[in-house]
Amino acid sequence: MKHKIAVIDLGSNSVRMIIMRINENGSYIMMEQVKEMVRLSEGLQTGGRLLEEPVNRTIQTLKLFQRLLVSSQVDAVYPVATEAVRRAENRDWFVELVQNETGFIFDVIDGLKEAYYDYLGVINTIKCDNFVLLDTGGGSSEIVLVRDKQLVNGISIPYGSITLTDTFSDTGSLNAREYEKAAKFMREQYQKLDWLQDGLHLPVIGLGGSIRTLVKVEKRKKKRPYEALHNFKVSYDAVKSFKKGVLAMPPEERKQIAGMDSQRADIITAGILPLDTLMRYIGAEQLIVSGNGLREGVFFEKYAELTGRDRVVDNCTEQSIYNIIKNYNLNVKHAEHVRDLSLKLFDAARPLHGFGNVERELLSISAFLHDIGKCVNYYNHEKHGFYLVLNCQINGLTYPELVRCAYIVSMHRVKEIKNGEKEFGKLLPETTFRELKKVAIFLQIAEQLDASEMQNLLDLDCNVTDHAFVINVSSDADVELEINNARKLSRIFEKLYSRSLEIKYAGGQKDE
Repeated sequence: MKHKIAVIDLGSNSVRMIIMRINENGSYIMMEQVKEMVRLSEGLQTGGRLLEEPVNRTIQTLKLFQRLLVSSQVDAVYPVATEAVRRAENRDWFVELVQNETGFIFDVIDGLKEAYYDYLGVINTIKCDNFVLLDTGGGSSEIVLVRDKQLVNGISIPYGSITLTDTFSDTGSLNAREYEKAAKFMREQYQKLDWLQDGLHLPVIGLGGSIRTLVKVEKRKKKRPYEALHNFKVSYDAVKSFKKGVLAMPPEERKQIAGMDSQRADIITAGILPLDTLMRYIGAEQLIVSGNGLREGVFFEKYAELTGRDRVVDNCTEQSIYNIIKNYNLNVKHAEHVRDLSLKLFDAARPLHGFGNVERELLSISAFLHDIGKCVNYYNHEKHGFYLVLNCQINGLTYPELVRCAYIVSMHRVKEIKNGEKEFGKLLPETTFRELKKVAIFLQIAEQLDASEMQNLLDLDCNVTDHAFVINVSSDADVELEINNARKLSRIFEKLYSRSLEIKYAGGQKDE
């Protein structure tokens, strides 16, 4: 049966909630995501107690969340609280008050648990085996070292955008002088972590509102607003440039920066300080932003418990593709068969195309998802597929790779793709588009060789001659329809590869 669960993340600066649905086939999908800035830790640095006003703001927000949960008919709720609550002197009073007012029983997790959930959220959705993870919140920063996909070490330190601002600024926003003083302090914290030396020169995967804000500004600057934040890559030079820019202007002026979250304009200098300092300290040249963290990590833990699956997936790309296929109720066996046939054809034709493993993986993904457009309408489903793939989160893929997959999917029907049909022509250079045509032809052939969606073909034996690409088809069934359909692609194949396409029936393996 279907199961809906919600995860609430109560941080120092904001409270967030996701609602996830787990389907009968084991797939899952996000149904809702909400966020409100409550600044629960406001004034906490000086008195050590959660103050009445931010507490009231938080409770009112949680009451709104409760209404949404009731209307969404959620089966289970997992509320977790982090740094602001765990270090407050009156945490027990706060937790009890929240329970009485809203019914939520918050699990106040320690810093190591928070770092672990961040790790789960990232490792299951970004293809990177070795990295340093940094989650900068309002009241703390979590740092995790990952080697060979395994969490080697992690820690939570009580310094985030709000606590650093409260500690080092007299005006509520770090200026250049205060920034350097705070940066020296933060570097000293990193120097205490001996294990961080094993992370030298690794990329940093960044989480948290301040890091997301930095990347949103960078996306606007590079005129790439259509790209998703998740798995977006930024150089350290871009981080330095952003820091220099925000330090040179007052908070009110920062609000005018394209992509800037106006609610973070005052604390943004302190918010990026842990990132800037960490990248300098370990010599990291690249930042990869993650849209997934603690909330998703909690979900993956609960999902594993409910389904009996591993908390960490072997291949996040493959897992997310299967998840998409099942969410859209597509024919999994047909998708797998077309993928396998496509790859056999691609591998056999290497002497013709000379493509490598990157193109092979893109073909594999596209072949798996080629029919996704049918969930909109059978007619022109290749075009519907283009849009859906472009807007799916296929974990492990960069946006340029996602665009290429979308184009390959759009080309899988038995007809030549005209230049005028490139609805997002500016996303790819013309040379790349021509290369994708050469890749997509193998998907086109494979799709026709399973036109019945019955997996009638037992095997393919392919070879390249001086004049032709020869495909010998083995089957116990009548595959005349499939072969005739595939032969219709001969003209396109010859145009692409200057070879004729020959498809022959090589007999079957019938049981006596």
